[in-house]
Amino acid sequence: MHLLSKCWAVSLVMGGIVVLLPVEVAAETATIILGGDPYCPVNCEAESSHQGFAVDMARAVFKPKGYTVDYQIIPWTRAVAQGAAGEINGIVGASPGKPDYSYPKQSVGTEKFVFMARASDPFTYAGIASLQGKRVGIVKDYEVSGPLGQFVKDNQNNPAVIDTVSGAQAGELNLKKLVGNRLDLVIDNESTLLYLAKTLGLGHDLKVVDAGGEPSPIYIAFSSARSETPTLIRIWDEGVSELRASGELAKILDAYGIRDWQ
Repeated sequence: MHLLSKCWAVSLVMGGIVVLLPVEVAAETATIILGGDPYCPVNCEAESSHQGFAVDMARAVFKPKGYTVDYQIIPWTRAVAQGAAGEINGIVGASPGKPDYSYPKQSVGTEKFVFMARASDPFTYAGIASLQGKRVGIVKDYEVSGPLGQFVKDNQNNPAVIDTVSGAQAGELNLKKLVGNRLDLVIDNESTLLYLAKTLGLGHDLKVVDAGGEPSPIYIAFSSARSETPTLIRIWDEGVSELRASGELAKILDAYGIRDWQ
């Protein structure tokens, strides 16, 4: 889609008088900037041929409407701040209810936070008391609900209990620290942990331990600071419904081994 904007052309008329005349010119194709840290298979490395099914969905929805989607890997804390300030259009893989963001009706799947432990560890989760003496790793500013989320919040400034990391490779770093006995457990989205473990060749060294709770939806959340956000949300909600009805969504998800969450 090309947007029209005004510029001023100079016209020299008789008598040496300079007149500025407004001229309509076509601006560049509208670009939507989406940011986030790797949360594969939802959103993956920007250089990958498979950038994540949520990114593929965004392109399938917005490209026919004339938009270009610019997906950028940005550490999560910074991405959230940039979106809140209106510096980018949105963040990928957001939990519900973030302030300064507007949410569409259509999600990009669900997340369920679980623990990952070393395969040889007999640990099972039986409530917060079972975490006593454990050092737990988590990506900074990830939002976990329920008693476990409160435990993380209460101990976020105590690195002997909660070890937070940030950066584009934060999830990968957590698993390497776990294998290297620098952490006892890692909290993250189940599908992301399984994907990372497989990618790093650690599938036999690590295991998932259920942390209770139910899956919750995640979204591409759009910056409330940008005037085009209501339009983008409308296009997104209508577009995802069309992708689902046409079967195109199933094809996108199939490339990542994912089934539709609805």
